[in-house]
Amino acid sequence: YKNQDADDVACSCVGGTDENGASCDGIPEDQDGNPLDGYDVDGTRKGRVQMAIHADDGTPFSSFSYSIRLRLGEGYERINNELPQKLTWMTIGEFWNQGPATLGVGDRSRVTLNLVKESATAQLHFGLKMDIQADGGSGWEWIWPAEEVEHLLSENPVPIGEWFTLKVSLVAGDASTGRTTVDVVYANGEEERIFDVTGATIYPGTAVPGFTTLAPMKLYTGGNLVCWLKSLGLPMDAHWDDFSLSVSVPE
Repeated sequence: YKNQDADDVACSCVGGTDENGASCDGIPEDQDGNPLDGYDVDGTRKGRVQMAIHADDGTPFSSFSYSIRLRLGEGYERINNELPQKLTWMTIGEFWNQGPATLGVGDRSRVTLNLVKESATAQLHFGLKMDIQADGGSGWEWIWPAEEVEHLLSENPVPIGEWFTLKVSLVAGDASTGRTTVDVVYANGEEERIFDVTGATIYPGTAVPGFTTLAPMKLYTGGNLVCWLKSLGLPMDAHWDDFSLSVSVPE
């Protein structure tokens, strides 16, 4: 991550020591009192896979809707039951008004759909937020919900070990005209609206009146989590299927 990692080992600090045998200080312990394998104290490692859809220059999407089936496997069950720490971000959908592909236009703005674990003993829930970055390099400022809340959270936990469908829809707009909805269709066919937000989905006063990049298939989180699962012999086994997308552009 931005060349900040101190070594070229993907998962160093295994067994509480680095590749040279020196002790790695500041590593949390698991429920058995053992240091978390592969833990990166500085938080510089990331793990990511994604599919991105970019709007043509000058024709950002004014709205879009998509549907996709997901299945999260055993690794997520272990995160629920054994990971002894809070998990604030695991991105599964990210929708940019302005971002890396259009940074010359101005400032960054995105709506993010995450998997969130509120405490060491919590189950994974869906989380949703909209935030901006004023100059493309400074910290993020939450637009909704309030920064001290960080995420809107689903009432029910994320389904694990079974297929479910996400239906996501966004309309580009300001605090009164922007809208984000997320529905979940469970394996038994039951459908639930987990988020319905009227609120800004684009940067305040932006020259880009829509979405420039969509990442509806994404898995992005800290390298610590990836390395911890690797130490258990488990992948981050997420599966996607049956993707459909509808977009509109300003007339």
